[in-house]
Amino acid sequence: MVIVLLSRYKWKLHSLFANIGRMLLANWPTIGSVILLLGVFAGALLTYFLSMATSGPIDTLTMYCQDLKAQNYPAAYALLDDSSRGRFSANDFALFAAHNNGAGRVSDCHAQDVHILRTSNMATGSIYFSYSNGNIQSISYTLNKQGTGWKLVHIAVSSPEAVLSTYCQAITARDYHSAYMFWSKDIRASLSEADFTRKFTLAFVNNCKAAPAQEHETTATTTIMYGDGSGASTLYAVQLINDDGLWFLNDQQQ
Repeated sequence: MVIVLLSRYKWKLHSLFANIGRMLLANWPTIGSVILLLGVFAGALLTYFLSMATSGPIDTLTMYCQDLKAQNYPAAYALLDDSSRGRFSANDFALFAAHNNGAGRVSDCHAQDVHILRTSNMATGSIYFSYSNGNIQSISYTLNKQGTGWKLVHIAVSSPEAVLSTYCQAITARDYHSAYMFWSKDIRASLSEADFTRKFTLAFVNNCKAAPAQEHETTATTTIMYGDGSGASTLYAVQLINDDGLWFLNDQQQ
């Protein structure tokens, strides 16, 4: 009896599987189309999300590139993060971007190689620049997600404050070669490095402190207080000039 029942169930299971097989074969074109469509949809969805992930950073780099090319320096400056804009003025940025260390203004550029870092709040990318003097250069950038937008971070631009701070550090450390290089080409043409070093060595200068600079387009003014080993100090009025986007000390009067 048991054997008979098992045989009947075995026959029914065989018939069931056979029917399922015939149904799959009969509907295989439809099922295959559905699978294909699901694969295409999944691929498109993945591409969309990857595109959305990198669209923010590459959009910022592209806008920055276009603003520099159009010489719209205030708009490019606005794409920098608060920390960068706190280290130099919009005027410093415009002077630097217009000259690019003697390479001239940006004549063409395009953003490339954008990657979102694991933190998802940071990204890296680069811009390929062509300049008016014919030079080309690829510059790497780091971006940070701030709110719903992306900003460029760690941007370095010459500024009076940065020059004065580094100059005074060099004077205090008696690194007169480095200090000498912060003076303009005209000053260095009229005063040799040896004479510059001799003046500061004989004066026993061991302290240097600069006041905040006041900018006037391509010039800036401030004061520097030099101190010596005896505790005495002398105040000088100092002028800086901007040459090809870089700031230099150009005059010093007691």
